[in-house]
Amino acid sequence: RPSGPIRTCVVCRERVDPDDLVRLALSPEGHAVVDFRGKLPGRGAWSHPGCLAELEQKPGMLKRSLKIVPPAGPWVADYRAAVERALLDGISQAAAAGALVGGHERLKLAMVDDEVTWVLLASDIAEGTEKKLRAAALERVRFQRVPIASADLGDRVGKGPRAAVGVRPSRATAHLVRQLRRLASLG
Repeated sequence: RPSGPIRTCVVCRERVDPDDLVRLALSPEGHAVVDFRGKLPGRGAWSHPGCLAELEQKPGMLKRSLKIVPPAGPWVADYRAAVERALLDGISQAAAAGALVGGHERLKLAMVDDEVTWVLLASDIAEGTEKKLRAAALERVRFQRVPIASADLGDRVGKGPRAAVGVRPSRATAHLVRQLRRLASLG
């Protein structure tokens, strides 16, 4: 039996932990809005991030949870924007804590030594660089393209341009890893 709360996706009806779902809350105007932190007051409906696109096409699925059928909203875009903002904050927090590994050779060595669990790929990473990093990685290392260019990624971590950055497992990277999982769930 699960120890915490369980929520049901309004689209696929799967019962899961709320951390794996997106909450949509009803605004005073009668529109369903993405409740990224899950703290807005009132009735809410829960959906897997991957089910949001179907929900945009069929907002009637919200009637059971919200008691009305709100107009369809840009929920996928709103959720992606919220995740990307939180991801950028997470990168800065992890960098400040010294929990990121930058530099091509240092990153390859850290992957071989099993020191990183995720590798963030800048949006403009060269195809050859990405292939070399993937070839050097252990099987359990996950790769995720992030929505910023290498110069901006470097600025965010307090260094020069970085095409890729490794994420060490630690308490300091918990927020970042959660956002990476959310971003990955959007495809």
